[in-house]
Amino acid sequence: MDADDWHGHSSETLWASHTDTPDEFVIENAPFFVRGVSYGDRVATQLRGGARMFLHVVARSGHSTYRVIPQRVDGVLVPMEVTLEFLKTEGCRFESGQIGNMPFVVIDVPKDSSADRCYLALKAADDAQLLHFEVAHDGHPPPEDDQSAEE
Repeated sequence: MDADDWHGHSSETLWASHTDTPDEFVIENAPFFVRGVSYGDRVATQLRGGARMFLHVVARSGHSTYRVIPQRVDGVLVPMEVTLEFLKTEGCRFESGQIGNMPFVVIDVPKDSSADRCYLALKAADDAQLLHFEVAHDGHPPPEDDQSAEE
């Protein structure tokens, strides 16, 4: 992680459960800042200085991770409840955080949820300047009718 990114952190501590394989863990929360991993991913670690350090992903869970920052209009946060309620109906889970006076939400999109519908809802809200969102990790496969992989 780069401390020069918007969040200002050079590392992140994640919840994880140990597996039967030495030095492998399953991520138990949606990462707030780390890119490229999601809830449920199985990761390899190395013990350094008394802390577990991420090496690489061993197996993907099929989850995706999105980050959302509400927009401010005249200093007032624009409500995101309608968008978040829709995402709940899609099976998404949320974790909230705050850096200084900037709140944000991390969204876990489970593998059995429609990542396409979730993405489009967030994109529409972003386009309407209700919020800003980014994809931290896209763990869902492309739609079956997506022919771009064959080109």
